[in-house]
Amino acid sequence: MIFFTADHHFGHKNIIKHCDRPFPNVEKMDEVMLENWNKVVSEKDTVYHLGDIFWYRKPEEVIPILGQLNGRIILIRGNHDKGNVNKFSDFYSEVYIYHKIRVDIGESTKKKIIMMHYPLESWESKGSGSWHLHGHCHGMLRNIRNRHDVGVDTSFFAPISLVGLIEIMKIRDRAFKEDKKKWEK
Repeated sequence: MIFFTADHHFGHKNIIKHCDRPFPNVEKMDEVMLENWNKVVSEKDTVYHLGDIFWYRKPEEVIPILGQLNGRIILIRGNHDKGNVNKFSDFYSEVYIYHKIRVDIGESTKKKIIMMHYPLESWESKGSGSWHLHGHCHGMLRNIRNRHDVGVDTSFFAPISLVGLIEIMKIRDRAFKEDKKKWEK
């Protein structure tokens, strides 16, 4: 199975306040997000992490968490992933700044997904219905059609499965068709 996520900020004490996360401290936040990840992701799954996985920098802080995360992690680098990528490359299957895939979304339909840490206003094949997934904004950015913030602040602090993403995008597409003004100009 395929999953998408972003913006864990493991070890970032101030993100609790900045994003109004419901945790008493960084240790509890890290614990809950690690548990939530492993509840939905198995060892055989692939997780596209769209950046800012850690705030920690030291191997003794990062490796215990990375070593416990289930699945094959493909990292799309975020603004806080600069030094971590080289230090911990053994834990990532692949690393990108921008990445695109095609996935089966049912009824013999393939969907192009464009992934980047930062949100885009326009992206490859936007006019043809491709989806753009991003992080960075912690759920605080306006919605536009076919763009979705997959950060943990928008998904109950757990990765979103492809099946879940398909449902989210169907709901959003129906909402767009009902009220285009609400979504984009």
